[in-house]
Amino acid sequence: GMLCEGEEGQFLLEDLQGQVPLDLTHTVTTPGLFTENCVVLAEGEMGDDGRFRVKMMGFPPPQQRHESLDAIGTLDLFRTGITPQQWVNVQAMEAQAEDAMFVIISDLHLDRPIVLEKLRLLFQGFSQVSPLPLFVLIGDFTSKPNGMAELLGHFRALADLIAEFPVLAAEGRFVLVPGPKDPGAGNTLPRPPLASKFTSYLKEKVPHASFATNPCRIRFYAQEMVIFREDILKKMTRHCIFAPTHSPAQPTATSAGGSADGGDDDGAPPSSEREMDVTEHLVKTLLDQGHLCPLPLASRPIHWKYDHALRMYPMPDVVVLADRTDQYSWRYEDCLSLNPGSFPTDFSFVVYRPSTFETEFSRV
Repeated sequence: GMLCEGEEGQFLLEDLQGQVPLDLTHTVTTPGLFTENCVVLAEGEMGDDGRFRVKMMGFPPPQQRHESLDAIGTLDLFRTGITPQQWVNVQAMEAQAEDAMFVIISDLHLDRPIVLEKLRLLFQGFSQVSPLPLFVLIGDFTSKPNGMAELLGHFRALADLIAEFPVLAAEGRFVLVPGPKDPGAGNTLPRPPLASKFTSYLKEKVPHASFATNPCRIRFYAQEMVIFREDILKKMTRHCIFAPTHSPAQPTATSAGGSADGGDDDGAPPSSEREMDVTEHLVKTLLDQGHLCPLPLASRPIHWKYDHALRMYPMPDVVVLADRTDQYSWRYEDCLSLNPGSFPTDFSFVVYRPSTFETEFSRV
């Protein structure tokens, strides 16, 4: 059932038929961040006082992407028009696109001159790459609230900066994803694209610029990528009912810049010998829940009509959880989850190579 809170401090397990009060005094949990609104599996016994004494609590096991796709059958959720017979050819084309890459930058504060200077250096380097990468530019696009005239000026400055590199301006692909503090329709999820009033000049200078929602989805041949800009780690840890368990790391997890077993070149212990990082708990929680923001509406408002935009079923191939925390990259089940870091902090970004699922943590 779903965890919810009745009276203050009294948690309930709820389903469509009813609810039962819980006694969580001696509960042991599996890895994850347990908050209200999470769907859980609880094991225990009913007490004489009518409360269910929970001995063990965990999340439902995730369904891997290939299992979900087999269950869906020929239903085309992305509306690509690709037939099942063509799917094998698309997957082969994806594997052959070895030079393709995504450059992902988060918190691109256009109102800070040093950010524009570093962005110019980054564009200068990638303008000489063939084929050109896809640039995913994620908000917030200002470090503090700005008026309409200032915002127009910042996006014009971005357009003029890209125009300094004719190849990028003419042929480069750019996807702009708004952040939680960018102008939009209130403080609710999902966020609409940046208003055309701010982006018309940029669209004129850069014809292949796309303005996405937050979250958004990108399809690369047969691969699905979800991009979400939200300080979700802070919100999830703030609303945790239990402290994250100090469990051994998942054997499928990989750390930033690490090897397949979780170790890295700096001598960090392999995943079987180290404890799970809190970001691993976050990734496991979101993928087990199949939702990008499993929090109560009072904590993070969501448009009921568009809640499906935050669902992750089938499990995507890649989830970009753009957050103001340090960079990380973890593989859980069949899904790669990564955080590009906050660009203004140390001018870090991520290069992702979809043909090999490799992430390169970079800095300019």
